[in-house]
Amino acid sequence: MKLLIYIDDNLKQTEFFIDYMRKVVPELMPDVLLTDNSHSTETNKWASVQSDFTYIYFEEKTTCGSALNQVIEGLEIDDDILITDSYHIPLAESYNRMLDALSKEDNSFAIGPLSNSFKWEQHAEWSDAEAALDWTEATVDYKTEEVLMLQTGVILFGRNVVHGSDTFYDDARDMDNLIVEKCVREHLNHLKMYVCCNSGFYDVRGKGYQLTLHADIDMLEKEFGIHYLNVRGNDWLLSLLEKCEDLKDDIRVLEVGCDCGGTLFGIKKLYKNAQLYGTDINKGAIRFASEFAEVKVNNIEDHNLDFGRNDFDVIVFGDVLEHLRDPLGTLIFCKKLLKKGGRIVTSIPNLMNIGVMKQLLDGNFTYSEIGLLDKTHIHMFTYNEIIRMFVHDAGYQIEKITMNGSFNDEEEKLADELVKLGNAEKFMYRAFQYQVVARL
Repeated sequence: MKLLIYIDDNLKQTEFFIDYMRKVVPELMPDVLLTDNSHSTETNKWASVQSDFTYIYFEEKTTCGSALNQVIEGLEIDDDILITDSYHIPLAESYNRMLDALSKEDNSFAIGPLSNSFKWEQHAEWSDAEAALDWTEATVDYKTEEVLMLQTGVILFGRNVVHGSDTFYDDARDMDNLIVEKCVREHLNHLKMYVCCNSGFYDVRGKGYQLTLHADIDMLEKEFGIHYLNVRGNDWLLSLLEKCEDLKDDIRVLEVGCDCGGTLFGIKKLYKNAQLYGTDINKGAIRFASEFAEVKVNNIEDHNLDFGRNDFDVIVFGDVLEHLRDPLGTLIFCKKLLKKGGRIVTSIPNLMNIGVMKQLLDGNFTYSEIGLLDKTHIHMFTYNEIIRMFVHDAGYQIEKITMNGSFNDEEEKLADELVKLGNAEKFMYRAFQYQVVARL
C-alpha cells in the first residue's frame, strides 16, 4: 500500500502528522508519498531534507486530479493507494484494518474509515484528540458498511482502479470533486465502496469542523448527466418506515422522484430483502440508482408507470409533491399501484413556517434556489391543506404526521402573537417540513 498525502501550505500541521506517523507506523514511512502542490517555500525547504519518505513537489500549480495522476503514472504505482491529508490522524491499527476490509469485500474499489468530522455513515463522536487516539478493544471486531459515497479526508483505493494517468479526473480542482467523480465513475462500473467501522481517523481541526462534500454541478452534468448528487437519503422518512412494525422484510417499495436512490439504499439497510423500485425524470440519476434497484425514467404525472405488479407496500415521495402540477391526481393514480392497506410515505415543506411568515409580514415572498421557497415549487402546502388533500380529496387515511423544525427566541414570540390572531396551532408555525404516512 502507498500512502499518498496531499498537503496544503500548513507546515506546522504537516510536521506534526509526519512525526506522528514515524512514532505510530514507522514501518509505513517508506511508502509515504508527500505530494506538495501548494508552492510553499517553507514546506519545500523542510521536506527536501527529509530522508524517510518520498517528497514530490510541483513547481507549477496544477489541478488536484492532474497532480495525483502524475504521481501515480510517474512512479509507475501498481498498488493499493491510501489518499489522505495531514489533518487526519490515524487511530490504532486503522491502516491495516482498512487493507483487511478491502481484501475481504468482494467487488470493492474503495474503503473509508470512521471520523469525527464525517457527517454521513462515517460519522462518530469523540470528545477530543486524546480520547480518540485511545482506541479501545471494543472496536476491533471486523465490520463494514456499504455506502454510495465516501467523504474526502481518508480513502483507500484498491489497485484494481489505479490506472496511471487516468486514475482520477484530471480537471478535478480540489479533493471533493476528485473523490465524487471517482466514486460515481467506479459505482457505474458496478464496483462497491465501504466504510470500515473498526478503523478511525481524528480530524485535528476540532469538533467545530464538519466536512461537507460538494461537487461541481457542471462536472456532474458533463461526465454523468446528473443534475446534482443526492445519495444520503431522507432520514426522516427512513425513521418513519423503521417504525412501521407490520412491514415485512421483503416489502416492495417504490420511490417516486428517487434521484440517485439514496432513500431506497437506506430502505435496503432497514429491510434486507426489500424489493426496490424507483422512477425519476433524470436519466443520469436513474443510471446511478440502477446499480441496486429496478428503476425507470418516467414522469409520474403521465400516469403510465408500470412495473408489472401493482401491489406495492409503500410508495415514497421525498420532497416531490410540491414540484408536481397535479399532486392530487398523482396520489389518486398511486392508489392503483398500492396493495390494500399500502402506504404513501412523504415529506412536504410547510408554507406556514415562521421564516416564511416573517417574510410575508415584511411584504416579501422571495423565491430561492433551495429551501421552503425553492423556485421549482409549484404547489404550496400547510398542515390543513395536507389533511384535506390526502383524506378528503384522495381518500387515504392518515396514519401518522410528524414534523421537523424549531424556533429561536424571537420566532417563538412572533408565533405566540400569530396564534392569537387566528385559529392555527403553534406547531404549524414551527414546522419546516411535515412527514406523512397515509394508508389506502
